[in-house]
Amino acid sequence: MKQFNFFKSRLMGMKRLIETNLTDSSSKAMNLTNKLSIRNRLIFFFLLVSLGPMLIVGTISYISSRSAINSKIAKYSQKGLSQTIQNLEIKLQGIEDISTQFIAVPQYNTILKEYVEAQDSFDMVTKGRAVDDLIQSIAFSHNENGSILFMSIHDPTQFVVSNSLDLSSDWLRALRKSQFYKNILNQHGRAVWSPVKLNHKDTQIAMGRVINEPNVGQPLGVMIIFLQENILSNTINAIMGSNIESNITNDFTMIVDNTGLIMFSPFPKDIDKNISTLLSSPRKIRPLLTDEKDNDSFLVKLKNWQVRIIGQKIGDRNWYILNVAKTSYLYSESNLVGLLTLCLGVFFGIIAIVISIAIALSISNPLNQVIDAMQRAEKGDLTVRANIKRQDELGFLGVTFDRMIDQIGALLKETQKAIEAVSEHSTVLDESADQSVKAAESVAAAMEEISKGTMEQTSEAEKSSTTMNDLASQIEVVVSKASEVEEISGSTRDLSLKSKDAVDQLIQKTFETDQITETIIKNIIDLHSSADRIRQITEVITGIAEQTNLLGLNASIEAARAGEMGQGFAVVSEEINKLALQSRDAAKTINNILQEIQMKTEVSTKTAQEAHKILEEQRTAVNSAQQAFTEITTATGNIIARIIFMNHLINNINHSKEHTIQSIMSISSISEETAASAEEVSASSEEQTALADQVRMLAQELRNKAEELAAVIRKFQV
Repeated sequence: MKQFNFFKSRLMGMKRLIETNLTDSSSKAMNLTNKLSIRNRLIFFFLLVSLGPMLIVGTISYISSRSAINSKIAKYSQKGLSQTIQNLEIKLQGIEDISTQFIAVPQYNTILKEYVEAQDSFDMVTKGRAVDDLIQSIAFSHNENGSILFMSIHDPTQFVVSNSLDLSSDWLRALRKSQFYKNILNQHGRAVWSPVKLNHKDTQIAMGRVINEPNVGQPLGVMIIFLQENILSNTINAIMGSNIESNITNDFTMIVDNTGLIMFSPFPKDIDKNISTLLSSPRKIRPLLTDEKDNDSFLVKLKNWQVRIIGQKIGDRNWYILNVAKTSYLYSESNLVGLLTLCLGVFFGIIAIVISIAIALSISNPLNQVIDAMQRAEKGDLTVRANIKRQDELGFLGVTFDRMIDQIGALLKETQKAIEAVSEHSTVLDESADQSVKAAESVAAAMEEISKGTMEQTSEAEKSSTTMNDLASQIEVVVSKASEVEEISGSTRDLSLKSKDAVDQLIQKTFETDQITETIIKNIIDLHSSADRIRQITEVITGIAEQTNLLGLNASIEAARAGEMGQGFAVVSEEINKLALQSRDAAKTINNILQEIQMKTEVSTKTAQEAHKILEEQRTAVNSAQQAFTEITTATGNIIARIIFMNHLINNINHSKEHTIQSIMSISSISEETAASAEEVSASSEEQTALADQVRMLAQELRNKAEELAAVIRKFQV
């Protein structure tokens, strides 16, 4: 029993050691890990300890680098924008000063006044040439600033434009009706800026101002200066070059007004659009446009680019300059750090998995050896050994198990020897009983030999008493050893029952995992079906786009046939063609994405099915383990039943021993009485014969019990 308790204490100590090394920070996590096997817990926590710090440090480094980049970019970009604003203010003020000359210089103002007040056609032509020469000279002296237009407020036919600008009469009539022209009149001589679309549909920034007569303040006309594309570009995005749209790779600058209208952009197609239509989240720019902040910095998606926008207000013009930088360029170094951290995590994760599996196997394999040895011992083979050649706790566990088996075998050998001694002593007792019967018969035949027979009978009684005392000692040893064997077997059965309960829980969790895996497979199949339906819809969209494209082409042909009257319809047909092409390209993109989804769902389905198959194999293995523990429990119960039966036999032998001792004492008393009184010889002889028969029966019964006990012990292979 002491050896078994020591063996049990070593198992509990090993369990506490493993659980101490795998301590979790929360009771919920501990309950979860207790449901896992020792091998899986070792693998999980080894990966956690080995990869956790590296991933944390990598993540902190990645986030810190992005934060530092954002901070420095915002700081230096604000400084750059401030300098750009100063340069831009100088450039814009210089352009406004050109128009101011026609008011401040009396000679210039007089030429304009004479042109506006011309009375006849000849005078209008003559004065118009003077205005034209004046405008051409000023435009030539400020060639880099663009073209100049002067138009009378009262007579729509009176206008003068520099040679570098080609404007039609229809365009001029449309200009007089535009909001830009109305704003110029409402400002009463102050400069007004706005993007304007010219005849060739290129959008330029224009500055307009009412030219008044200085003396009386009477308006003479409206002067508009059109800026060429490279004027603001050279000031804001000088490094971009002439073909600005194709050379943009990292960052660029835009100018918007307080309504979000784009006044300048390196992309000419975006000018005169509202920036809110280009942003994925327009609300982020509202604090800047509403003057809640003088400057701002935020991340947003512009068109198809993820960008960081840094904005700042330009003086008192209600203009805002925006520096736009692509995040792919800003975060290239930090993304490289993140990728390197991920690669290192994968590499060291593989190494950690290999090491953890090796450690788990080094623990589970010796435990399996001990379990196999216990199963063989349960079947009666006490020659089994664990044979664990290690110097750690598992090696000590194997050595302790081998010692326990050795001591149980030694105990059975001692019990077998005691049984053999009991059998021999019962034979001697049987012979003594026969001799007592013969002595009683001799007393009846010859009274003269009474004294001699009595002495011999007394001697035999003393021998029988000595033999029975030896037998009593051996029986007590057998009773003690049998009790120890019963306690050891009972403890073994308790351990088997606990192991069987643990296996039952493992079977239940395996079944739940199997149900979850089947649900995942069903969901993936439903996703695959939904992707097929979406692809059918995109095919219909592609067909509609093709038909729309054909209709747009037909419309373009009809517009060309219609000549100038069909120009507006041609623009509409061109936009329809663009939309049809965009719809077709979008449908193709959706189809490509759906194909990737279907491929991934097929791979996920195969993976889930393989996981389901592995769970089935695991459940089969667990059922086998459960059956093995059931057999262990049954066999242990059989051992206990046999030991209880053996104890019962030994108790019967012990009772027979008491009767035998009493009989021998009676024989001794009778012999003394026979020697003392010859008169009672006949009665004493009869009583002695009866007692001798009883002793012989008891001796025979004792021998039978000893043989039964020996048969039980022979079932154990020592």
